[in-house]
Amino acid sequence: MGVSDQARRAGTIDSMTTVDDLAALSDDARHELVRGRLRLFTYTLMHQYVVGAVTAAVRATYPEDRWLSAHQMSLAVDRETELRPDVIAFGTRHVTANPVPIEGVCLAIDVVAEAWEAEDAADKAEIYRAAGCAYRRVDMLGADIRWDRGGDADPWPISLDLGALTRWRSGLLARART
Repeated sequence: MGVSDQARRAGTIDSMTTVDDLAALSDDARHELVRGRLRLFTYTLMHQYVVGAVTAAVRATYPEDRWLSAHQMSLAVDRETELRPDVIAFGTRHVTANPVPIEGVCLAIDVVAEAWEAEDAADKAEIYRAAGCAYRRVDMLGADIRWDRGGDADPWPISLDLGALTRWRSGLLARART
């Protein structure tokens, strides 16, 4: 059975997988490879809205002469890891790269909307730290949306109104129930 068929059925492949195996996935498969564990995921409206708000907050504050931001770009790490954070800030010299080399990224942010995404947090934090990249998570799993800075210093001040995002999500969920 190919990686693509197995992944679509299981959602996660924990056996060793390499970046070469990613070529077997369809172009529209949303994926991430973390130390040989292939993760396939889908995005919800709420997740994408929060990603948009985080991207806007990063863009509003980064030094434009040195950094650019983008959402859902692949980051090249090694043969067993290709990360796809929700938002990155990267050096302007990498504007044409895909995947972006992790060494060129100063900030990576994941918007955590599903419990399985939290499973990789420690591995990702270690990978980003080794590359000299600040790693943040916006945690949507609880009643309030939280900003987890992971103990590292921010590369620059980022203002994100989590209260407004939490109220938006609560209102949307309430309307969906009626």
